[in-house]
Amino acid sequence: MEKSNIDEKIKLLTGSGMWHTQETEDLPSVHLSDGPHGLRKQEEKERQNNVSLVSTCYPTASALACSWDVTAAERLGSAVAKEAWNADVAVLLGPGINMKRSPLCGRNFEYFSEDPFLAGRLGAAYVSAAQGEDVAVSLKHFAANNQETNRQTSNSQIDERALREIYLSAFEYVVKTARPATIMASYNRLNGYYACENRHLLTEILREEWGFDGVVISDWGACADLAKAVKAGMDLEMPDSHGIHARKLKAALKAGEISEADIAQAAGRIEKLVKKYAPDNRAKKDTSDAHEIAKQLACESAVLLKNDGILPISQDADVVVIGALAEQMRFQGGGSSHINTASFPNALDALRKLGVTVTYAPGYSLKDEENRELEEQALALAAGQKTVLFFGGLTDQYEGEGYDRESLAMPANQLHLLNRICEVSPNVAVVSFSGAPYDMAFENRVRGILQMYLGGEAVGEACGELLTGRVNPSGKLAESWPYAVEDTPCHGFFATGSDDIEYRESIYVGYRYYDSFGIPVRFPFGFGLSYTTFAYDNLELSSETYEGGKLQVSLDVTNTGSAAGAADMTVLGAIGEFAMSATRATGWCSAAVTAVFGWLTAAGASRMKAAKTLELYADTAEGFDWHKGLSLSMLADLTHKKKTKALKMLRKFIHKGWLSAWLDEKNDKLYLTAEDYRTAQENQPEPEPEKAPEQAGEVPLNLETTRRFAQVLEKEQELMEDERAVEELQHMQKTTESIGA
Repeated sequence: MEKSNIDEKIKLLTGSGMWHTQETEDLPSVHLSDGPHGLRKQEEKERQNNVSLVSTCYPTASALACSWDVTAAERLGSAVAKEAWNADVAVLLGPGINMKRSPLCGRNFEYFSEDPFLAGRLGAAYVSAAQGEDVAVSLKHFAANNQETNRQTSNSQIDERALREIYLSAFEYVVKTARPATIMASYNRLNGYYACENRHLLTEILREEWGFDGVVISDWGACADLAKAVKAGMDLEMPDSHGIHARKLKAALKAGEISEADIAQAAGRIEKLVKKYAPDNRAKKDTSDAHEIAKQLACESAVLLKNDGILPISQDADVVVIGALAEQMRFQGGGSSHINTASFPNALDALRKLGVTVTYAPGYSLKDEENRELEEQALALAAGQKTVLFFGGLTDQYEGEGYDRESLAMPANQLHLLNRICEVSPNVAVVSFSGAPYDMAFENRVRGILQMYLGGEAVGEACGELLTGRVNPSGKLAESWPYAVEDTPCHGFFATGSDDIEYRESIYVGYRYYDSFGIPVRFPFGFGLSYTTFAYDNLELSSETYEGGKLQVSLDVTNTGSAAGAADMTVLGAIGEFAMSATRATGWCSAAVTAVFGWLTAAGASRMKAAKTLELYADTAEGFDWHKGLSLSMLADLTHKKKTKALKMLRKFIHKGWLSAWLDEKNDKLYLTAEDYRTAQENQPEPEPEKAPEQAGEVPLNLETTRRFAQVLEKEQELMEDERAVEELQHMQKTTESIGA
């Protein structure tokens, strides 16, 4: 490439067709193919999304994450990469490690978790294993691509702390530890700049801070201006823009808007990628165990959400199975990750093969249409004392790439039928399928719930193994399941229809929000039952005081039941004196809950004992604070929802000296930082208080009353410095009692 002319270098910066890099005099063309839970290799002439090479479909990331097992992620990455190798694919487009900001995101099934620690560890395991098979991966979607609505024009507006701690943290870990060969820049804008043209993101953070030296690829069609993108740090535009962007790049070079050195640098990175991963008389890898791996992963990923003893069923049981999803199983999501698979047994076939007597009725239409004839047939079978296994959940039309859900509701025809079944049968267990949480309004009316997520092509066989107790469901949720969409932290600021998406919840994503503000959920992050029981004792810390670095946490886990099972242990570092003292010295205070996890298996009826040491990492990010502030409208929203616990928590932080607060009257923001910025507002005039409401004891829930509360917080800080402020504080508190102050 050093000897090639500038035209060849420019040519290399854009794709050839849909799936290939350009061929030059010195370099071959290589194939890029969709993943991440199976190979979706398409020929260039093919335009039908679901027509691709027959490949193995493994459990989606949303399912696999519930295993909480890096070895499971390694097996997945290795298995998919082997098939890619055999198909002469050089770059596998995956995994996706974006955060699950809202359960309504249509593409959540492709992502691991709402927690960056968990997503980062699983993502790194996948990347290392896949590239260990000599196939490059493309870590995606970088960055803050958290909704499908207007995904090509949306602008994710995120404060620096949340961006670093939540939305970039998993990417940072994978880049630094697993060194992915490529990263895919997302469609959306981040704080005003398209990801492909965001120099702060692609160069200053990704390359200069994290040391990434690979290729940055655009998501398909995400590059709008090749010159701006290359100058920002992107290297390869995909797919082919039919020469349009290449011509514009030449014009930009001629106009001095980009240098030849910028172009040569990007071309050099692509050359390095192609030389390392281009197919060259490859010997085929053994993939004969692919389907068995898919079944094992599906079994390890299932989560038992409820069980009063109805499960497992005996292998010689006589059961009624109701639900079209038992026959036409939903095991993957729609869109670019859709895998063309061979035919495999469904749940009905699998149960019967294991010796279970099954009477079946579909009960409902997958088109979410009421069908009274199907309902009546199902009710006739369900009536009585037999165990009823109801297979239900979200269908293909409810979630998928390219659109977001509008509610957490399950298909109405399914819920209607299930409610009627529960009226005629006391013995109902639900086998659930979905790529994300939905409203399990039926929870209290059934005796058992087994959540399979989207378990891949072997999910039918996995259902048979799990329902009959041949395998113990040992998964734990990698995301919170809220009661209602109104309870989610970004409610009102997710997929609003506007391109500007305000991440007002800041760091409070998933369980960080629910735990911090006392919001009840149907099933919490990390929840999962088992057919056996465990005892936990001898918890020990390597030190009673924490001064940074690693803290060793060890405990003994004993399987006290009669079935083999796995115990996934989660260590949570919660808010408190211990956590705050660890961060105070760095110049900022974290109000986040840090998740740390590890695994061990305690198996066997003889109560075998096992123990393992876990590492508690206190990840700090020196110098970060809330420079963008916490908007007073968010505090007003909290008071309107009567989230008084949140307000009291802020007051506690002020009292303890963990945070300092100052009020920006001009911009209606309350800043909570580790430094005192109050001097910036010394000359701000006191706003005129609003007229008191007519009804005694009420205070209007608006910015003014919230501002008064913010001032109370500020005054509480002053108490620690000047006791003479007591009288003024007491006066101000009287005006704010009714909003939880």
